[in-house]
Amino acid sequence: MEQELRISQRAKQYPASGIRKMFDLAAQYPEAIKLTVGEPNFDTPQYIKDAAKRALDEGQTHYAPNAGTTELREAVAAKYRKQYWEGYTKDHVIITVGAMEGLFLAMMTLLDPGDEILVPDPCFPNYYGQASSIGARAVPVPTYEEYDYRIQAADIEKAVTPRTRAILLNSPCNPTGAVLTKEDILAIAKVAKTHDLWVLTDEPYDAIVYDGIQPYSMAQVPEMQDRVMVLNSFSKSYAMTGWRIGYLVAPEPGYIKKMAQLQEGVASCVSTFTQAAAVEALKSTACVAQMVADYPRRRDILVDGLNAIPGITCKKSAGSFYAFPNIKAFGKTSQAFAEELLENAGVVTVPGSAFGDMGEGYLRLVFATSDENLAGLILRGLGPYAGAAVLIIYALWMVFYAGFSLRSSASRFIYTIYPGAPPWPFIASGFVMGLIAALSPLRSLARASELFRWLLILALVPILLLGTLEIDAKSLFPIYLSDAVPVLEGALPALGAGAFLIVNMGFLDRGPGKFRRGRFGLSAGLLMFLVVAVTLGRFGPELTGRLTYPFFALVRNTSVFGITERIEALVTALWVFSDFVLFTFSIVAGASCLRSALGAGQDGLDERRGPLELRRGRWALWLCAVSAAAVAVFIAPDSASLKLVSELIAPGLNLIMLFGLALPALIIGRVRGKN
Repeated sequence: MEQELRISQRAKQYPASGIRKMFDLAAQYPEAIKLTVGEPNFDTPQYIKDAAKRALDEGQTHYAPNAGTTELREAVAAKYRKQYWEGYTKDHVIITVGAMEGLFLAMMTLLDPGDEILVPDPCFPNYYGQASSIGARAVPVPTYEEYDYRIQAADIEKAVTPRTRAILLNSPCNPTGAVLTKEDILAIAKVAKTHDLWVLTDEPYDAIVYDGIQPYSMAQVPEMQDRVMVLNSFSKSYAMTGWRIGYLVAPEPGYIKKMAQLQEGVASCVSTFTQAAAVEALKSTACVAQMVADYPRRRDILVDGLNAIPGITCKKSAGSFYAFPNIKAFGKTSQAFAEELLENAGVVTVPGSAFGDMGEGYLRLVFATSDENLAGLILRGLGPYAGAAVLIIYALWMVFYAGFSLRSSASRFIYTIYPGAPPWPFIASGFVMGLIAALSPLRSLARASELFRWLLILALVPILLLGTLEIDAKSLFPIYLSDAVPVLEGALPALGAGAFLIVNMGFLDRGPGKFRRGRFGLSAGLLMFLVVAVTLGRFGPELTGRLTYPFFALVRNTSVFGITERIEALVTALWVFSDFVLFTFSIVAGASCLRSALGAGQDGLDERRGPLELRRGRWALWLCAVSAAAVAVFIAPDSASLKLVSELIAPGLNLIMLFGLALPALIIGRVRGKN
């Protein structure tokens, strides 16, 4: 017989979390894409974990002082002396079990039952629970999309009552991504001073801001430093959510002493080895910058995709790692919309209503997660067996293209620098360098590619300009009168290269959005057109068709300030580098597809370790790299066969893969996946 639960009224009144509600519902859909829990998908940086291990080995397994270890409190104080106020010392700091315990201790210290604390609406729902647990009341202050969800001083002023004791700010904000400006902070400070209010500023996302924005804290306002408490944690910035460690900074040591007494009755203290790891974390922000650097790209992918859906509008977050799209046009509650999205599309989100009344009509999506990649779309849309077959074919295509790029690189180097040399030494060196690059973070290679692209353009511009002076216009005009077959044969390499670029643009591109991708495509297309036109106009159709590398012939026969040979060497080096980049990215793409097709799952693409850096995932990369090297060795034993592959086989295969496999797979995947 079930016994009736004897629960206190305070416990009964504690508000349930809408975030956890969707999280629990998603448990019924194990294959769903989860965009709910706000934590980085990166692993805690190794140097921080190593510090915790050393502390354990040194016996740091005993009680710590209630307020925290001296080392960590001093490190936190030093951080805020640089950022906010030079008067902070270790005595102004208490170490807590996450920022949430810090908020609880602050409310216990500052608020009495019946007191009110103003919170932005929408806001993190735990704010309401924290206030309720001590008998106080969190009063929502509406924020509006037209103000980028930044809480306004005028709205705070309207919400103040005789029971108001404090204002709680969250910037950057969960769930909206809003970041308060200096002007916003100064206006709110006037309200707080006028009504003698405390300001609690919750700043766990202070390092996660975008587009050059510099967050401004209430603790930076000199006249407010006697009434501000700063809450922060290591969870978001350092990917330490599971470590449960945060801190609070108060204006006077007396507040910290009282909170330390309260902590004794709540959690006693934070574990000593965890505090040792936190001390080490604060010694460097390089890992934070590295993680945060990838968030804008993910944000842009998500927000651009949301805005492309009819009926959805979404502003780009200024900070945090949340998108907050407007779904009001669908005429459904956010809870109903979120549940339908889960059932029909297999995507888990949090309804905006979980964050307050002003969140109704919105969803919260987390973009601090791994990319939804081509492999995932294909598997989700086509089904496991057909999807796996498509991915294996795609992997083989990548292997072929990687080998072809490696062989082309060797051929160009031999043709321009070492005529008559065997290709295998160049293939071997390219293989080794490409494999090393593939096993390393690809961001550096992508940045180098950006630089080399501009160097190539700078090298080509004077050649093209000088080449136009010797163009015979008659060589260009009759093209439209020619037989269609030779024209198409001549255009096939360019069409094939374009197909490869189109299919793989999502994988290769790391830019900030659609405009950049479109601009790059237009500039590259225009440059290729000019190269073909100038070369054809200079040598004529007949001679151009007989040349092994027509463009290199153009470079050799064009003197730029009398340094033809140096220009030729530069162009060769840049061209070889482009082949090296294609080889590297192609084997990574092939390995990713192969692992997904064979059931290795997403761990091979887990960004906590970088693409294919897990030991159990390297087999795929090695297999693709060695296979590509074999293709490079055997694909074209002589120049005649290489010309055939370059002009017919490779571009033809690219076109077949584009129109026969990749585009149909994507279309079917989107139709079946309904997303």
